[in-house]
Amino acid sequence: MMSMGCRWNLRLVAVLLLAGVLSGGGWMEAGRVWAGEQPADAANFHRDRLVAWCIVPFDAKQRGPAERADMVRRLGMA
Repeated sequence: MMSMGCRWNLRLVAVLLLAGVLSGGGWMEAGRVWAGEQPADAANFHRDRLVAWCIVPFDAKQRGPAERADMVRRLGMA
């Protein structure tokens, strides 16, 4: 007879294995990106396609709108 803890461990392993199978191997694509390979849509991250859309909540210097606009211009994003 199996102990209760062992049964939970087997269930956890089964659930994780099933989740891995059902994910369709998406983790393999992530592994390629981490290995330094360029994803097929790398053009989406070219500098001319990026937009500074959310700089307010993370601005440690608490810049105002004019200062943020100046910063974006200095970074070459506008």
